[in-house]
Amino acid sequence: MSIMFILVPLVLTLIIEPAFFFALGYRDKAFFIICLLINFITNASLALLNGLADTGLGTYLFGQNVWPITLIFEGVVIIVEGIVYYLYDRRPLGFFWSFCANVISFSLGLLAYYLAFGRLYQ
Repeated sequence: MSIMFILVPLVLTLIIEPAFFFALGYRDKAFFIICLLINFITNASLALLNGLADTGLGTYLFGQNVWPITLIFEGVVIIVEGIVYYLYDRRPLGFFWSFCANVISFSLGLLAYYLAFGRLYQ
């Protein structure tokens, strides 16, 4: 696995998701630090798990189709980030915003991947 497959999605996520929350009106410095940290942790974990899934149990369970396991991992990321955002401002809307931010980030990442490599995913 190339470092670019980890670095590019991480950088895109660390730009897109905080920008999404800024557009929603979140301006608190503490929130953005939390947002950057949780996105760094979840994105790096997701990249690592996707890399492991491509070589081991994921291939055994799903064959060469990486979409099911990627979507499962993304679902876990949405839940983890939603919990963090909920704990920050005690509003259940954090789960919805987590879902929206991740859908936007994931979609733009796929678009960037397609533009760079001419296909959607590995």
